[in-house]
Amino acid sequence: MYPTADRAARDPITPGMLSGAFRAAQAVARCMTIFHGPQGCQENLYAEACFVHEAPEYPEPAAGEPFLPSTVLTDSDLIMGPEDKLARAATGVAREYRPDLIIAFSSDAAEIIGEDAKNLVQRADEGSDGAAGEAAGEAHRLWVDTASFKGSWVDGYAAVLAALTALMTETPVRPLTVNLLGVAGDELGARADIAELRRMLRRVGAEVNAVLLCHTPLAAIRGAPAASLNVVVAEELGLPVAQAMERRFKTPYLVATPPYGLAGAARFLDEVAAALGLEENARRVNEQETRAMGAKIRSYSGFITVPMRASVCGEPSFVAGLAGLLSELGVYVPVVALRTPPGPSAARVVEDFTGNGECAALVEPEHADYLDALRDCGGVDYIFGSAMEQFVAADVGATLVECTYPAVRVLDWDEPTLGFCGAAAMARRLGRAFFKQVM
Repeated sequence: MYPTADRAARDPITPGMLSGAFRAAQAVARCMTIFHGPQGCQENLYAEACFVHEAPEYPEPAAGEPFLPSTVLTDSDLIMGPEDKLARAATGVAREYRPDLIIAFSSDAAEIIGEDAKNLVQRADEGSDGAAGEAAGEAHRLWVDTASFKGSWVDGYAAVLAALTALMTETPVRPLTVNLLGVAGDELGARADIAELRRMLRRVGAEVNAVLLCHTPLAAIRGAPAASLNVVVAEELGLPVAQAMERRFKTPYLVATPPYGLAGAARFLDEVAAALGLEENARRVNEQETRAMGAKIRSYSGFITVPMRASVCGEPSFVAGLAGLLSELGVYVPVVALRTPPGPSAARVVEDFTGNGECAALVEPEHADYLDALRDCGGVDYIFGSAMEQFVAADVGATLVECTYPAVRVLDWDEPTLGFCGAAAMARRLGRAFFKQVM
């Protein structure tokens, strides 16, 4: 629904908690979800799953298009109670598809009637008899409270990450290893981003132990406490699980600078290396990478012969990092829109970027507020965001670059956006886009 002129209707730019929880679960390898709610809500969630850029790794019997088993609560269920629908659904999915993990989600309707679904799921999991149940093909079962009226998609994603700590086990710590936390594995170019971060860290002498979450197998989740450091890549997604692991396993964590652009990538590497005692390695690598990728960026940005204006809309870490990268490439960014409030680390980056007064930062704006800000600044050539910004882009005559979830019209985003290679890849894309416009 597009907002009316008198703001009689709200049109927030942030999806609900259930959406984020479902996205997180799909980023766990061989994980199946069960939606505890009415059919209409299930169909809406299924439609959202079709916008995921990285296909989930389901067990073989369910491989293919998005698959979302549901308890299909009826009006009678909501009035009289759903009895054992959830327990039967979990048992049926476990027997039919043999997943490694089942995560059950609540809908707004199921939450409102107050069913104690969490205990039902926990009792079912205890009945799998731990390791013996696994050997027999029984899946672990988790319940995550995901009623959308309780929070945004970021809260849902973080809730699943935090719930996964229950599956982690005490493991001997491996020196110079890190976990990458807060990575959204269904984002555009997620695999390429993770490969770039692995490459950068390996160059300074560190190895990645686990990534939470990007097609992460259950064994890697269990072994996450083996890392000597948790690196939070996106604060809004990864900080809760980092704090939970610190409490339970005493694993230290670092909320790193978003590794966008040459400057952001160098700071990211400096921060991680300092925490691991590899400062000298980071200094050497940063000099080499900045020199090599800087030369590539200058060659690509040479195509851009007139000023370009852009806006970025998305989550705080993404917005702060990408806006900085665009500015580094010579693009003027007068307005940014943050879908959720930034944490302390992302807020510092946003403040650094907007402190000169040349860029306005909107926090949790409605579409109409975002549109007004873009018009007030004189418009932009590009909006970097998701498919949800298509109406705003059309109204201000800007080209929409879909580079975050949900992305509908992107077919070839298989390069990194993060790290040194990501900076060069973005420069190449901007140079090509400008070249096409003027030809």
